[in-house]
Amino acid sequence: MQRLIDLDARNGDGQLVLVLDDMHHAHQDAHQLLLELAAGAASPVLFVVVGRPELLARHEGWAHSEKMARTWLELGPLDDDESERVMRELLAPAIADNDGSRDQVAALNDLVEYGTGLSMGNPSLLEQMVHVFHDMGVLTSEDPFSEYETWTIHPERMDEARLPLTVEDAVQARIAALAPRERELLERAAVMGGVFWLGGLLAIERAGKSSPLFWERGNEHDRTAAEELLAELVERDYVLKLPDSAFSVEVEYVFKHNLERETLVRGVPVATARRWHHAIAEWLSMRDGGVDDDEHLTALARHYRDGGRSLRAGLTYFRAAAAARAQYANSKAAELYLEGIALLRENDQVPPETWLVIHHDYGAALHAIGKNDTAQDAYREMLALAYALDLPGKGGAAHAKLGRLFRDTGRLRDAEDHLQAALALFTQVADARGQATLPRSSV
Repeated sequence: MQRLIDLDARNGDGQLVLVLDDMHHAHQDAHQLLLELAAGAASPVLFVVVGRPELLARHEGWAHSEKMARTWLELGPLDDDESERVMRELLAPAIADNDGSRDQVAALNDLVEYGTGLSMGNPSLLEQMVHVFHDMGVLTSEDPFSEYETWTIHPERMDEARLPLTVEDAVQARIAALAPRERELLERAAVMGGVFWLGGLLAIERAGKSSPLFWERGNEHDRTAAEELLAELVERDYVLKLPDSAFSVEVEYVFKHNLERETLVRGVPVATARRWHHAIAEWLSMRDGGVDDDEHLTALARHYRDGGRSLRAGLTYFRAAAAARAQYANSKAAELYLEGIALLRENDQVPPETWLVIHHDYGAALHAIGKNDTAQDAYREMLALAYALDLPGKGGAAHAKLGRLFRDTGRLRDAEDHLQAALALFTQVADARGQATLPRSSV
């Protein structure tokens, strides 16, 4: 990745700028990777990293690193002049009204003054107010198919509009403006996640229903209805249709405002959400393009978990962890292993060979990030299970891991004891491959 960024920066016409938003949501490994990329860039690259204040609290290394030049900008509320300028930019199509009448100009000034006064310098609230003005009919589009959109202001409808005092009020007003079918579709999409797919919505709709006598792919009423609703929701700025999709032949959408998605999710009854999560998980499990991707597998595991399928969720978490380890994202892998272990610890359907692999790989991920005490616990669990099942080869592997762990932490006597125990067990079962993995001094 470092070479790719440097190559792009050298071949471009100017400085390469990479913008990363909402970084307070990113995993620790992503933050560490970004820090290393920024510090090691051999060509001019500007990283614009946007996040909430907890970003610096969680990742102090960013503030104290001496390997890169940086500037911190703390964004406070807008002042009145800035709020007015933002509001006028948001209302630009109304300024371009066809007749430019005095009434329209006065109405525009009223909207600007009202929004500036209520927003308390919050640009997100200003944006939400414009959405509410549209939803309540205070603003209407003259010709949605025109090259340049223009809006008409209806000041007489202001009295009927319940305008928000906070961002949360604005979100509630936007959701209240949805028709029942629109809201249900968005609730299903919200349960799927910030990004969702038309096929996933159809999976929820069709779950538990009988198939038609003859399935005609181009003549599906539920698909057509969902497409029409989504087109309307795109027009009204609830969701955005993406040009590309993570899955072939699938149409991908994203919520424009995450607060709206979070509010919609909170309104879904628990039992209903559980059914939807299960339907989504079953649909996701059959998609191509994400079989070995840790992000895809993590999302799949969460849907199985929230759909009440703990066994499948736990096993999928282990697949996600293995995929993360393959990318050297060991911190993330350790967290995913722990999620899976918590789900499967009391499940007697998990075969012992799976637990042996889990303890081995979980310990390796922990060892890689320096969590040596917890890694030792994982390896000892592997050893205990191998001993209980009389599996000398697996016991040798556990001893070998413990030996390396103790060697790396300076406990050389303990390391030698475990490595010798590993050698004895490997020799007993003629495991030449196991013997070959041991340090020369132990053989």
